[in-house]
Amino acid sequence: MWDEEDGFYYDVLRLPDGSATRLKVRSMVGLLPLCATTAVEKWQRERVPRLVEGFAEQVQRMPELFESIHPTGPRHLGVAECGILGLVNQDRLRRILTRTLDENEFLSPYGIRSLSRYHAEHPYVFNAGGQEYRVSYLLAESDSGMFGATRTGPGRSGCRSTR
Repeated sequence: MWDEEDGFYYDVLRLPDGSATRLKVRSMVGLLPLCATTAVEKWQRERVPRLVEGFAEQVQRMPELFESIHPTGPRHLGVAECGILGLVNQDRLRRILTRTLDENEFLSPYGIRSLSRYHAEHPYVFNAGGQEYRVSYLLAESDSGMFGATRTGPGRSGCRSTR
């Protein structure tokens, strides 16, 4: 899901023929790997040594895995020998946070947007089965009933009930 060129995680769509295509929509999906992080205390590692051993064996079998995750282990412990298990390494973290904290992308005066403002000027277009699907940024609005709010007139918004 990681795109090295863009420095962001994207959804991958698997097609019926077995092929896959990356959906380059800058959305909350690309921020979710930041949530896959936990602090591991020394007492926790001591209490479940097989978990630590299993992780070490996995990294030995798949060394490329270690390149993409946050460094962990004896040389990477913090205060009171606390370690971090995280899916995002330091370089990726910096690249994602650059977008997250950019007011032209995810940061807004009201918090983090679920869709990057980038798509206001760069809508994402996907063609499948002879149809065009488009994702574009609309300030506090949606032009699709799929997302709950619909436009009801110039300058007005409303919500459609699902009842």
